[in-house]
Amino acid sequence: MEYFKPDYNLPDSVYVESFQLIPDITGRIQTDVSWGSLQLSGIVPILTARDEEGNYVARPGWGVSFAAIIDSWASGKWYLQVGGGRAINRYYHDLSGKGMDLLFDTQSDKTHLPFTFGSYATYEHHWSPSLYSNFTYSILRLQKETFTPENTYYIGDNFRLNTFWSIVEGARVGAELIYASRTNKDNTRGTAARLNLLFYYDF
Repeated sequence: MEYFKPDYNLPDSVYVESFQLIPDITGRIQTDVSWGSLQLSGIVPILTARDEEGNYVARPGWGVSFAAIIDSWASGKWYLQVGGGRAINRYYHDLSGKGMDLLFDTQSDKTHLPFTFGSYATYEHHWSPSLYSNFTYSILRLQKETFTPENTYYIGDNFRLNTFWSIVEGARVGAELIYASRTNKDNTRGTAARLNLLFYYDF
């Protein structure tokens, strides 16, 4: 069981007191095989609130994720994961804190839990015992709703390349290049690139 803070934004005309009455229920099955490991996990989040009349309101969501680690050549590994569900957007970096777990349609006075799908694939290659690189591609897609603004998040993807070098025991340096894009509901698209540098020393 996990505690979480409900992640949604309601119009000013709608007053509710949001809180977590029931913790997330989670489960996981994992097995190791000769070439890596497999994992299947699930979650049942329940969004709860109290409306203006003092009535409790609960909207259950769900989420399923499948992950695999596959051993490859030259001490390399593949990391793969696909997942999707409703009311789980706080687990996706691009949507966390954006209030997208639950959407409110002011025309019909109904709430919606949009479906979200995300996946990524990473290849990790060890050039030497002290030097390795990761190549990652990920994509995230949020269900379109007719009542949301045209600039609402729809699809995002990114490619990451990072390399880490352990200079000596306790000292490590790394660099990461990220190229990402975002497409909104109205199909407008933007891209961005970023370079990160890291130096770590444990003393």
